[in-house]
Amino acid sequence: MKTIICVLFSLSVSLVTMVAGAQEYVVTDEPINVRSGPGTNYAVKFQLHKNAIVEAMRIQNSWVDVRYRKEGGEQRGWMHVNFLSPAEPKFVEPSVDVIALKLNCLPADDSEQHVEGCLLDLDLAITAPDRFEAANVSCNSILTLHSGSSREQIEEVGHIRTPIKNGQGAARMQLMIFPQRDYPVSEVTLNEYRCEIKAV
Repeated sequence: MKTIICVLFSLSVSLVTMVAGAQEYVVTDEPINVRSGPGTNYAVKFQLHKNAIVEAMRIQNSWVDVRYRKEGGEQRGWMHVNFLSPAEPKFVEPSVDVIALKLNCLPADDSEQHVEGCLLDLDLAITAPDRFEAANVSCNSILTLHSGSSREQIEEVGHIRTPIKNGQGAARMQLMIFPQRDYPVSEVTLNEYRCEIKAV
């Protein structure tokens, strides 16, 4: 007679979920212990207070591997999911800033007292939501043509399309100014400028 002995093995399975991209969460209570591993049996590394913003890197059972950014660096550890709530998505308004500008004018061939043409360089810094890949930028410049005691204002408009990566972009816009008038132009000065952006 054969005796069959059944041995049952208890297998503990930990469910680990990787987070696609660092997602932001807000801490809902305080003080909250952030531990070296996913469980209360792990040592406390540091504490977080209510409304602190963390990034969820991965989830194991009911514990979240979080990254907390602060001045001078970042901290990493595990905290329980019960003390986290999804942070509201940040709205980034598309914007363009002129970080540098330069107006260069060339004298006419027949006289160094007269201006033949000018080149206005505008260096642009662009900010937009991460989902946008490019931006259309328009810049309007108001300039003054000088001739003796006479003054005349003109407007020059430029348009460019520039790529955006990770919500940031940079570009240089160049505006050509040819003050062709019946009178000689002795000087061209920049009065004001304005740039607008449309992210696409």
